[in-house]
Amino acid sequence: STHPKLRSTMSKPRVKGKKKRKKGKKGRDESKEEENPVYNVPRWIKKNEHQFVPPICNKLMYGAGGQQLNVMFVGGPNVRKDFHIDCGEEFFYQIRGNIKLPTYQQGKRKVVEIKEGQVYLLRARVPHSPQRPEKGSLGLVVERKRIKHKNEMDCLRYYVRDFDENEKDENKILWEKWFHCTNLGTQLPPVVKEFEASEECKSHVPGKNVMK
Repeated sequence: STHPKLRSTMSKPRVKGKKKRKKGKKGRDESKEEENPVYNVPRWIKKNEHQFVPPICNKLMYGAGGQQLNVMFVGGPNVRKDFHIDCGEEFFYQIRGNIKLPTYQQGKRKVVEIKEGQVYLLRARVPHSPQRPEKGSLGLVVERKRIKHKNEMDCLRYYVRDFDENEKDENKILWEKWFHCTNLGTQLPPVVKEFEASEECKSHVPGKNVMK
C-alpha cells in the first residue's frame, strides 16, 4: 500500500510554468483605463506637438477606439483654402490665440471669429474653413463619430473665388471629394494633396467631380 503522505503528494501534481498574474496598480480596470485614459493636457500637447503640422495641424486625443466622440486638438499657424463639411455638429473651444472660421450659411459666406477663451457650436453640414494664422495657437474641437451604415460622409471642398478674385459667384465649387471619415488628422492631408495635383487646381476651372 502507498503511504498516506506520498498519496497526498501524488494526487496534486505540480504544474510548471504557471505563475500567479500580478495585478497592476490600477487593478482589473487597467485595460479599460488604457482605452479612455485621463490625460494631463499640457503634457499631452508637448508630447504630440510634432503632429501639429500643415495642412491640417490636427491630432486626435479620443476617438480611435469605440468612443462616440472624436476629441482633437488643432494648432497654428495654419491657413487653409479648403472647406470641410461634416454631417454632425462641431464644438470649438479656443484655448490659446484667436481664429477665424469662414462658413457658408444660407448661400452666403460668413466669417465667425472665435477669440481666446471663447466657444462656438457649428451646425451640421455647414461648409467651414478654420483659419489659424497665429503661431502657438491651440484649440479643442469635438465632433461625433460618423455612422458608416447610415452612409454618413464628409466632404472637402474648394471654391473658385479663393483662387480667382474675378469670380463673382462665391458659391461656385471648384473641386470636392466625399469620403467616410474616421480621423481628420490622417485622412484630410492625402485629399488635400489629391486636389493640389488635380487639373482643377492648376486651371481654376471646375471639373466633373463636383456633385450636382
